[in-house]
Amino acid sequence: MSSVGSTPEVPDLPPRPDPMTGKPFPPRGLSFYGIDQPPEEDRGRDLRLSSKPKPPSGMGPVLAWYKENYRAKIGTALSFLIFIAAGGSIAGYFQWGDAFGWVTVWQMWVLLVVLALLPAMPLTFMVYSAGADWLQVQRVRLGVTRGVFVKLYELTKIDVGVAGPNDFLRLWDGERYLERSFIELQKDRRVWDLLYNGILHSMVNGAEVTNSARRQLQLDTALEGLASGELPRTAEVDTTTLSDDEIREVMKHPEVQQIMDVADFPHDSSPAEFREKFPIVFEKHLPGWDEQHNPRSGK
Repeated sequence: MSSVGSTPEVPDLPPRPDPMTGKPFPPRGLSFYGIDQPPEEDRGRDLRLSSKPKPPSGMGPVLAWYKENYRAKIGTALSFLIFIAAGGSIAGYFQWGDAFGWVTVWQMWVLLVVLALLPAMPLTFMVYSAGADWLQVQRVRLGVTRGVFVKLYELTKIDVGVAGPNDFLRLWDGERYLERSFIELQKDRRVWDLLYNGILHSMVNGAEVTNSARRQLQLDTALEGLASGELPRTAEVDTTTLSDDEIREVMKHPEVQQIMDVADFPHDSSPAEFREKFPIVFEKHLPGWDEQHNPRSGK
């Protein structure tokens, strides 16, 4: 297999982002089934900069990341609690003619809570992050972090398998192997876009791509759409990749000021405070952005 540096020139293939700046950011990847919403609208997401993961050793900075918070854990536990309780009541009704007799048995409540907590994994947090040329998945349990990453532009094999109701993406880069569900990898739109661009380049560079991966990832459709210019560029930027001067310019944009007003965020706040409150901004709000949705001039 040829090296990344010898990737064939393919017309209209999205460029590989700079490892340090992440520019230009890749276009939107296909086969995205997650919820495409601003991070601040996701109540189950940890947005604290202190929770932002570190990149793998020797790799460029984190450009996009997702970590669930305790609200998400509670929501998962309550969902399973309701599901198990409902199932138990239905079974009780058909078995003994009493749907709610178990409610007065305290041992059943203990069992119910334990069964609801197990899938929620209250002491374990999954963190998904991506840089310009890498994807990382970490498991944080009781303060101990373990993870694995792959180099997105050096993938040697790409496969999609099925495990239960979810499709799993399987990636090899010659040294490492990573397998996670589409649901997990699509919790953040930008993580998926960075991942997808790496997959496209690796495929063109000679990576083995199974039929299931080609079909589920719509890779042929993606290349055709890019060649025809039909795939839109992403409209979001991680504010941690912007300088203080760029943040100040963003804060002057009328639409951004309206958003700040809705969020009750003072207009005279510092760039650091803005990044903390708004981890993501739209590219159209950046200085130098034109009406044709092209990359910023001079960047």
